Amino acid sequence: MCKPTNKIYYLVICLLNFLSISNVTGNFDPNRADYNAYGVKIAMNEDFLVLAENKNDPPRFFIQFAPYNGIQMSLQCSTHYPQMTDSFIYTVVVGKKQNKNRKHFYFAGELTNNKSGIFVGIAIYNNINNNSSLLCNTSFTYYLQYFSNYQHQEYYILGVEPNGYFTYGFSNEFIFIFDSRNTSVLEIWNGNLTWPDTTFIPHAVDISEHFGVISGFIYNGIHSAVNYSPMIYLINFNSSNKHPIVVNQYKPIANPGTWQDLLPNADANLYSAKYDMSISINEYGDVLVGMQFINRVFFFYVHKAKPTELNFVSRHTNGRTLGNGKNIVWLENGIAALIVNVYTLDYEWLSSQIHIYGIQANGYNSNSTPLSVFPNNHQKLPQSLDPVFINIVSSPSSLALLDNKGHIVIFLPTLPGYYLSIKDTGTIPLITTSHACMPGTYKNQPGIHDCTLCPSGTKNPGIFSTFCVPCSSNSFCPLASVNEVPQSALQTITQALPYPKSPESATFDEILIRNMFSIESGRCTLISPLFWTLIVGSLAIIVMIIMGFLKYFSKSPLGRRIRKLVKYIFRRTDLIGEGELWVGGLASLCVIVLICFACIFSTSFIKQYPIETSSKSYFDCDLSIKNAKFETSVQSLAIPFTNADQKMFDLLNNQEFLLNIDFVNTVINCDSVSIEALFGITWSTIRWLNCDNINYTLSLSIPLPYQHISVQVYIEDIKTIGALRIGLNGHEVKNGSYLLKQLNFYQSFFKNEFILARHLPITLSKVSNAYNIDEVHEATVQPCSIEETDILRTKRFKPNSSTNSTTLATNNTAAASISSSATAESTMSLSSNQRDPCHGPAKVKEYILLGPFQPQTQFRNVNGRRFRPEWYNIYPWLEYSLELDQAFCFSCRLRGEHKFDAGFTINGFNIWKNGTLRLNEHQATYSHKESFERWKTTVQNHNNNTDVLILLDQQNSKQATENRAYLKELIRTAHFLARQGVSFRGHRENVDSKNRGNFLEILELRSSDNELIRRKKEEINFTDYKIQNELILLMNKQVLNRIVQEIQKAKYFSVMIDETTDISKQEQVSLVIRYTDENFNIHERFMGFERTKEMTGEALFNLLLEWLKKLNLEVKNIVGQSYDGASAMRGEYKGVAARLKEVAPCGQKENK
Repeated sequence: MCKPTNKIYYLVICLLNFLSISNVTGNFDPNRADYNAYGVKIAMNEDFLVLAENKNDPPRFFIQFAPYNGIQMSLQCSTHYPQMTDSFIYTVVVGKKQNKNRKHFYFAGELTNNKSGIFVGIAIYNNINNNSSLLCNTSFTYYLQYFSNYQHQEYYILGVEPNGYFTYGFSNEFIFIFDSRNTSVLEIWNGNLTWPDTTFIPHAVDISEHFGVISGFIYNGIHSAVNYSPMIYLINFNSSNKHPIVVNQYKPIANPGTWQDLLPNADANLYSAKYDMSISINEYGDVLVGMQFINRVFFFYVHKAKPTELNFVSRHTNGRTLGNGKNIVWLENGIAALIVNVYTLDYEWLSSQIHIYGIQANGYNSNSTPLSVFPNNHQKLPQSLDPVFINIVSSPSSLALLDNKGHIVIFLPTLPGYYLSIKDTGTIPLITTSHACMPGTYKNQPGIHDCTLCPSGTKNPGIFSTFCVPCSSNSFCPLASVNEVPQSALQTITQALPYPKSPESATFDEILIRNMFSIESGRCTLISPLFWTLIVGSLAIIVMIIMGFLKYFSKSPLGRRIRKLVKYIFRRTDLIGEGELWVGGLASLCVIVLICFACIFSTSFIKQYPIETSSKSYFDCDLSIKNAKFETSVQSLAIPFTNADQKMFDLLNNQEFLLNIDFVNTVINCDSVSIEALFGITWSTIRWLNCDNINYTLSLSIPLPYQHISVQVYIEDIKTIGALRIGLNGHEVKNGSYLLKQLNFYQSFFKNEFILARHLPITLSKVSNAYNIDEVHEATVQPCSIEETDILRTKRFKPNSSTNSTTLATNNTAAASISSSATAESTMSLSSNQRDPCHGPAKVKEYILLGPFQPQTQFRNVNGRRFRPEWYNIYPWLEYSLELDQAFCFSCRLRGEHKFDAGFTINGFNIWKNGTLRLNEHQATYSHKESFERWKTTVQNHNNNTDVLILLDQQNSKQATENRAYLKELIRTAHFLARQGVSFRGHRENVDSKNRGNFLEILELRSSDNELIRRKKEEINFTDYKIQNELILLMNKQVLNRIVQEIQKAKYFSVMIDETTDISKQEQVSLVIRYTDENFNIHERFMGFERTKEMTGEALFNLLLEWLKKLNLEVKNIVGQSYDGASAMRGEYKGVAARLKEVAPCGQKENK
């Protein structure tokens, strides 16, 4: 184990190793319940599976015989060798191609409980004829060989040749061959006769028919920065004695500066699961080597005919964690399965998955995408299975998974068009079953991998399972399409418009004069009134010159007649001299041209309102001119509304909304949907108004009980969804001179090559545009847009003329924002990743803790050069922008873009040819080092809980928890008073009052023995009359909802109505509903009072209809009605009873 570099160091190291070995010799006491300790405890081939269980003494072997397609107790048993007491099994192995008439397995282990000895053994199955009457213990014959010359080995592994005739044992000190056909002989020799480096400690091995591969660690010396380095050996076998010979080697080297390069591996000579390795060789000579301690899997190729070179192909890295390649196996058809565990650098488990790759077809590197991942949303982890995966083995057609508790799942290959699922039957082991691929997916080859999503532009409605068919080019057919959906299903409807910049002049006269008397170039010249007036004026001057010529130079009679005729015509058109001057007629033509243009402009300008329906202003040089002016001002919410604003906001706040949700390109139906809404602090189930799946679009219409409400839509289904379309609708409402226009909004969310995520938070925000319309001139408008926030009230005014306005109309528009967390699977991200450097400086606290944005993707290739992902490991501060294809420095951007190297903070860097040189130069700058240290210190402070923001957050969380507890006490007090029918408030509730009312006095009494109430009463109070009223209102809504649910469940009911006048002379109507429950118990429930302005039968009937509609009760289900003797109630023709009889024929009348 020691390679001498100089004599003194050599003697010291060897002495320490000797003491270490002496300390463990005879005291080997492993954890018997740990299936992960010291080796792989499971093996399988096409005939049987074996699991070593050390929790028993002597250890037992669980055997499951093939076929694996069903659990038959006669095909499984548990066996042990009685003479193996005080033993611990390291590992078991079987040959993949063993003769079916000779079933056996090898095992290796060590004695425990102060006993010393290493052994290897074989268990041979004698019941070849599968006679189920033979007991398992009597069906196996055991042969063991003990090593007397060797002590405890931290790493002791077995490798078996495919036919299972003999097995090899490897450790640092020895190597042996154990032949199943001659169990009495064990050929063993010293390991340093084989290993090129005598310090080599083997960790994993696999042997094929032509060669073998073994991996482990070599010792570099006590003064080396890396004490133990990983090493991979390619071995051939001597044709005469079958001894292994190392013919080639590969030493994984970490890139300088990466976290792997900083690992000293100082304790790699002592067993730790962190240093587990795995090797698998397939029939093509492909080799996978997994080293989870550096989070890498290496891919090699060895020529079977001449296996002397270990050819490196690629490697796969899974970020800054441990666990990638914990276990690796090849399956059939060039498909491989890997356990990808995620551990922290301190080897604390975070998650476990099985990744399946089509390596032969698609290759394998850090950018490779797995064919499937287990578990996933439709291949869920059974509850009986532990979430920590430790080993997988293959037969190779089937796959077996061993968890941390010793439970086994056998994954059986499925035919093309089918995927496997696991039903938690409680049996050992669990066996998978096959199901046809879901719509939108396909599978064209057999295996244990999942079905694949149909590519964009193809579809599978479920009638095909092995292929997807092309969609028409004009349809919406995204990833995982179930069918063609018309593009109209994604139509976006928006009422929001960008308001143009307001003109400097807001008076119509000034706007008109500017238009009349200005000339500009281009198109503006042709529409300029002044231009055409000058044209007419020029013609008039020509006429005047001709008239002068005829008067002074022409003596002919014809000239005199023409001049006389012209003077006659223009006198008739003289508007200036009222027919006296013919020259005035020429001037009048110019005036007429100006007037015509003024009329055309005025008419067109009037039509440029409202902005929502107006088009471009082609009649003016400025195409954006509108009959409106836009201004913005901010006003505190503490300032009360004006009467006009208050009426408008009352309309807005009382508007009822209908939330419309379309799930596009899916076969999910309404039975899978449930909806909850947040009422106060409680999530309660609500129902949709309409739900249907038409043309592969699931449409939901949900009435919203409040405008400010949170709604959760749950879909209990695993089928895919191509896109999401959100809509909000509100009806038009008119109240006197106030008009609230209809809200109609839809927005679609989808992204090419993605499907909808499993969790998708959406926020809808309403923006209201209010404007005043003049009573006489409709187009002379004075609109304003009002947008409320929690702190400020913002108004956008658009005044124009000075006329008085009497009609107020309001437009509602809506906007939707959406966010999603992308997963490794195909999910939808509806906005660019906000961590992408293209979005500006990363000054948000969460970004600091998340670190640089380092996406793993197919980087753009420009002129044969591209960004290299291995730079992430060399430069931990480096981040990459997907949008810009440029690199940035995360730590420098945190401190401000203007202070540091612009090439890594503002402009980005993308000259990949000089990438390494440029990155090194930036890393060496003083400003970078300073910013990098500040960032690391911030993260360290956060992790150590010394960050001020964390302490403040903890304090805020504690205070919020106490406030919630105090609120619960207030609710309990209010609930008690409500149940007892006791009044809440007193005549005076100030501190000096002797009786402040029941609510406050009970709280005062409870505070004497409740520290929380006593303290919170002084801090936040929350006991004024508004809070009391709100608590009563919330309880009222809960009780009323419960009553309505009981009535809806009963379906049929009777109504009792009576009118009365309260002390303030206000007419009120009371409603009582009578119904029976499922046990035919009669209930009468008082539903409340409603005020009415009229007491006519028509008014009371309409009031009842609105009341029942508000309660979501069907009028047609009324089977009885009861009133007093008032004519408005019982009138034969116009009474409530008669009108109700028309819409509810079963409602029999009874006068009380």
